[in-house]
Amino acid sequence: MSERAAMPQQAIFSSLTEGLAPEDEFTCVWLAQVVLRMRRELSWLWRKHEPIDWVAESLQRHSTAVQRRKFFAEDAGARYLDEHIRETKMPVRDHNAARGSFAWLVQELDLPGAEIFVVALALAAARDAALGNLFSTLTGDPRRQAPTLGLAQWLWDEPQAFAPLMSPAHPLFARGILRRAEAANEWNAPFFMPPLVARRLEGFANDSLYELNRIAIGGQLQSSAKACGDNAVELELLAGRMVDSPDELRVIPVSIAFAQGSLDPRRAAGVLQQIASITGRDIYAISSKVAISAAVIENAGTYCWLNGVDLLIPSYEFPHDTAWQNILRPYPIYVFAAAPEEGGPSLTNALPPLKIRGLSYMERRQVWERELSRHGLAILESVLRECTYRFRMDAATIGDIAALLGRSRSPLTSDRLLAACQQQIRVMVGSQATLLTPRFQRSELILDAERSAQFDQLLSAMRNLSRVHADWGTGRVWGDAGISVLFAGPSGTGKTMAAEVLAAELRLPLYHVDLSQVVNKYIGETEKNLRKLFDAAEQADIILFFDEADALFGQRMQARSSNDRFANMEISYLLERMERFRGLAILATNRKRDLDEAFLRRLRYVVEFPLPAEAERAAIWKQCIPPQVAAEGIDFAFLAREFALPGGNIRSIVLNACLQAAASRQKPALRMQTLMDAVDREYEKLGRPLSREQKKQWQLLYANGNGRGVDAPVATRSGVLS
Repeated sequence: MSERAAMPQQAIFSSLTEGLAPEDEFTCVWLAQVVLRMRRELSWLWRKHEPIDWVAESLQRHSTAVQRRKFFAEDAGARYLDEHIRETKMPVRDHNAARGSFAWLVQELDLPGAEIFVVALALAAARDAALGNLFSTLTGDPRRQAPTLGLAQWLWDEPQAFAPLMSPAHPLFARGILRRAEAANEWNAPFFMPPLVARRLEGFANDSLYELNRIAIGGQLQSSAKACGDNAVELELLAGRMVDSPDELRVIPVSIAFAQGSLDPRRAAGVLQQIASITGRDIYAISSKVAISAAVIENAGTYCWLNGVDLLIPSYEFPHDTAWQNILRPYPIYVFAAAPEEGGPSLTNALPPLKIRGLSYMERRQVWERELSRHGLAILESVLRECTYRFRMDAATIGDIAALLGRSRSPLTSDRLLAACQQQIRVMVGSQATLLTPRFQRSELILDAERSAQFDQLLSAMRNLSRVHADWGTGRVWGDAGISVLFAGPSGTGKTMAAEVLAAELRLPLYHVDLSQVVNKYIGETEKNLRKLFDAAEQADIILFFDEADALFGQRMQARSSNDRFANMEISYLLERMERFRGLAILATNRKRDLDEAFLRRLRYVVEFPLPAEAERAAIWKQCIPPQVAAEGIDFAFLAREFALPGGNIRSIVLNACLQAAASRQKPALRMQTLMDAVDREYEKLGRPLSREQKKQWQLLYANGNGRGVDAPVATRSGVLS
């Protein structure tokens, strides 16, 4: 006896393509009904062996009912098919069917025969490509190779039973078992079953599951899932609320320290595994390898409902705050959804929020030691301590950095370790801030005695912040608060230079905040951008530099319009976020009065940068001239005394003078007259051109007298000028 002859008749008829017979008897019987009824209908349509007149066939459908039954009884092929259809004993409902199977779906949704047939029709189309030509023939459209409700009504014995399926709220469509394409007539709208659902109904729970990753196993507590310390009680209570299967969508808002608007499954895996060990249900997350779309989220919801597992949504910003809630609303499942720490969009049927704190210093230290050891790496104790202080990363990120360094053939040094950490932070900051390379050292910053002492205190505070928080315990009392400082003063007085000096002395990266990437005209977008920026900055000891800070930290105004109210909301958010900011921030402005007073209260230090006095100006003039440029004849005392300019303008004058001197001299050298011409141009640029009397005084000082050239030295009351 051949293998095909030994197969049950229903298995033979369950597909057109050989080898696709399902193992489940329930599925096999219903798929056989689909194939047999389609083949029987084709035998009727082809009875005349001529092209089918679909208009006539539709008009005569009722009047030819007796002829059809007679044809099915007399034609040999049609009679064979009709007998199998009539004699097949349809399986009764299986109350013990495995969850997620075709039989379980029928039992769970209490589907009548017509609706079971529709599911079988879609399942057959999803698993057997050969059926596509039959669909196109039966619908009279060669381009349509998918079933329709009209076709199902044509094939089934109870045509009136399909009316409930016209509603998009029917559970088969609402829960993603079936999807319907857009069409002018619902009866002719093609419907299909997603491959993920089809495979699950056939009994393949994890086969070819590319869209989802299992991140927690129900009922098991892995050794890597540590207790949550202070949050252990809250975690246990939350898991207790989730033990029973939900009867509607239930959302658990999840906030992770430095989450930046997304929920990385690796960062939450440890805590979620603890929840899964109590609830007994697995937890799946949408794979990072697929682009998140409405279809992907709907597939994930369907799969999790069929399997009785929980789902993690990776981002609360797809495509806006509530879109995924509307997609998943029909599914009775638990969903872990990312939510910002400071509150965000309202969530439907939300349970108490789950807050996953960042690692403490000692926890980070242990993770670093474990991951470096795993990759055969060793580093000095002092370097490891500094790295742990400066970079407040999670375990997953630390593991990625250790793996990166482990793949390198170069030996691990302190510079390589710190560079790898800083590179990771640069990725997290993104395009909202630009990394600046410091150009100045502390000795080049010219300040008076009072400001110099204040600046050194600020430098010392920033240098010891992480160590004091970790070793002295101030981090717990002050919430790991960072340091925010305001540099205020006229333009060109050295505010940006001071920020670069801080970065150079502290050996910290300096990020200049690009306001064009942060401020957005659309409501709420500015706050989102600021949240991402602050979250990234708080993961490491970096410096955020807000130049022209008054544009962002301006005063709140009396709300006379909706625009004023939303502008005030942005400022209020900044106030609250600056209060909690755990990093280092420098605000620079030349319009201190325009800042909101509440900002000043939240700043740790305020350093004024006034116009430099004569002594400071003389030092700035000397410092601005590069060491390789000859300037022996320059009277710095005269320049400092006569021109009350800030350092920015002095630097601009020296550069312009060098550019002009280079046109007439081969060697780098500056003469006094060249500097005077540059001073004249600078005052014109400032809108304060020098008077004729001032220029006449210069001419007297540098007149061509006694055979001297323009640049010849001349004795004055301030010394020898050249």
